[in-house]
Amino acid sequence: MYKQRDIVLAKVVYTNQYQAELRPALVISNDLVNSSLDCVLLPITHVLRNDDYSFLLSDDLVSVPMKQASEVRTHKVFVLEKKAIVKRIAVMNEEGFRQVMTRFGRYFEQET
Repeated sequence: MYKQRDIVLAKVVYTNQYQAELRPALVISNDLVNSSLDCVLLPITHVLRNDDYSFLLSDDLVSVPMKQASEVRTHKVFVLEKKAIVKRIAVMNEEGFRQVMTRFGRYFEQET
C-alpha cells in the first residue's frame, strides 16, 4: 500500500485530459483513502517555475534525491487508481510534507 508522503512514479494525465506520461507525484492522501483503490496526489515537475504554486523539492526533504531539480505543483491535485502507479521512488520527510500541505491548504481558505 502506498502511504502519505510517498513519492511515486505514476501515469499522470495532463489537464487537457488527452495526454499522459509517467511522472513523479507526491501521495497526499492518508491511510483511509489509500486503503481504497485510489490515491490523491500532487504532480512533481522538473520544469522550475518558482511561482506561488510551486514547492521546491530540495534533496534534504526526500529520502532519495530526485534526478533533476524538481518542484511539487501544489495546485494540481488529482486522484489516481493505484494500478496506474508504477513504483515508490522516495519518501518526503515530515517537515517538507507539512510545508507542502500548508501551501495546498491555502487554496481552500475563504477569500475576504
